[in-house]
Formats: sequence, structure tokens, C-alpha cells
Amino acid sequence: MNYAEGPDNGPPLLFIHGLGGRWSVWQSIMDQFAENWHVYAIDLRGHGDSVRVPGGYGFADYSTEVVEFLQTVIAEPTFVIGHSL
Repeated sequence: MNYAEGPDNGPPLLFIHGLGGRWSVWQSIMDQFAENWHVYAIDLRGHGDSVRVPGGYGFADYSTEVVEFLQTVIAEPTFVIGHSL
């Protein structure tokens, strides 16, 4: 999964884009949040620079991958901001 990460300036905050988007839709506000947060923004499967997989994309696949990202990359309680999905 492709993602962007800011400096560790506070608790983790994960941005999740909407359907058809990519992590960079959050770029215009990430710098402001990065002053007091450890920001992350992901490209969900089939979006942005994340891999495409055979067989399509179901909503359950997105949530499973987000949970896996939270557990393996961030690995601590995280605030989440998202839209559209």
C-alpha cells in the first residue's frame, strides 16, 4: 500500500481518501496538521500508486487493508479522517 508520512510531531492521524481519489487529495491540509500530529495518508487498493489486484475491489477489502495498515505500520491507537467511502 502506497502512503505518505509526515514527521512525528504528536499522536498519529490517518487520512483516507474517497472513492476514485488518492492520498494527495489531503496534501493541501496535511502540513497544517503535521505541526501537531504524526500524519499519514494512504492510497487504497487500486488507487494512486497502490497496486491493482485481479478480481476487483470490494468495500470489505478496503476496510481490511486499512486495519492491516493501522496494525503493521502505525501500530498504536490512531485518529482517522476520511470521506466518501
